[in-house]
Amino acid sequence: MYARHIKQRILESLEEFRVVYIPGARQAGKSTLARQLSEETGRQYITLDEQALRDSAASDPEGFIDAFKEENISIDEVQYIPALVLAIKQSSDLLPPQKKGKFLLTGSTDVFAGKEITDRLPGHMDTLTMYPLSLAELEGKAHNTVDRIIDSKFINHGDVITSKQDLCNKILKGGYPEVQNKSVRARSSWFRSYVQARILKDFEQVYSGRGQYITHANELLNLLSGRCGNLLSYNNLSNELGIGDEKTKKMILALEQMFIVRRASGYIKNRSKRLAVTTPKLHFVDTGLACYLLGIRTQEQLLASQFFGGLLENLIFIDLCKNAIFSNHEVEIYHFRDHQKKEVDIILEEPGGMITGIEVKAAKSFSKSDFSGLVSLANYAGSKFKQGFLLYSGNKILPMKIDNHDFTAIPFSSLYSSD
Repeated sequence: MYARHIKQRILESLEEFRVVYIPGARQAGKSTLARQLSEETGRQYITLDEQALRDSAASDPEGFIDAFKEENISIDEVQYIPALVLAIKQSSDLLPPQKKGKFLLTGSTDVFAGKEITDRLPGHMDTLTMYPLSLAELEGKAHNTVDRIIDSKFINHGDVITSKQDLCNKILKGGYPEVQNKSVRARSSWFRSYVQARILKDFEQVYSGRGQYITHANELLNLLSGRCGNLLSYNNLSNELGIGDEKTKKMILALEQMFIVRRASGYIKNRSKRLAVTTPKLHFVDTGLACYLLGIRTQEQLLASQFFGGLLENLIFIDLCKNAIFSNHEVEIYHFRDHQKKEVDIILEEPGGMITGIEVKAAKSFSKSDFSGLVSLANYAGSKFKQGFLLYSGNKILPMKIDNHDFTAIPFSSLYSSD
């Protein structure tokens, strides 16, 4: 069993909030962790995957919650019965102020995504999204990648080079716990079942459209997998699907609420749109799933494809999203593109507005021109620019000074190796 870094963060929130909600993709490990936490903290664990419990909760939500009024409870897959939210809110309102950690909830679709629902639990609830395994968790390492970047604390392994084959392996496997030790054929079978039995089934619950939307959802998934790390054009997608832009946006939002894809907004200084592009970038929550949808099964296929660069950027972006949930530093994550098409793959913005730019490059070497996006970002952000890094496959931490801006080239091994 993999050690999950989010566990300590959840335990801390249970000491501070009446309700702790853990949304995340199916098979990310939420149920396993919820059962483990329940056993360790003496909570009653119930799962709405069990039909009898689901029927009971649906028939009388208030009575169902009241049945557990004497104990702290964990409710797994709460999205099955949205009516439980109001019952939980009513129960929470009646708790004494000092009572914390009453409810631990998990959900495979974000039942609290709507503002109306969120407003029912003001100040009572903490939400901690749980993603599939991070790169550090996969290798049993304890460091937090976001903290390591913000604090500029990298490990100098002068003789360690991260090969493209190693990067391909990480991309192909992704982070779902169940696929990590499967063969290529078994991994494909798992993803096939995941798409048909999980994603498309849940899509029916989240998306309130009409017509052949399941067919469109399947087509959209395949189209989006080829756009990892790229700007999201709703118009182009709509034309390929033969549907309207608004319907396309609504379907992508549903996939986002199911934690299948994640959009990265464009970074805008002081919310001004004059000099930078606001169009979001598209990333998959799991690169293994994206590879499956693209028909990519092997390292050779991935390296020969046009998708390797975008998927590598996706891998690093989503890994930072995973780490940001339980990092010491609070960050928002963006991308940057100006109107001269200068780009930076990933932006970490701290609460005070200071930003760190990260450019991802698969090669073992680099040139001054590879820092052009970071230079544009530094000039655009001005005093808000804190630092800029180029991640690459070499083995040396190297400085680069351009236009009075200091940047650093960081090997993948220096970012992800243990102390």
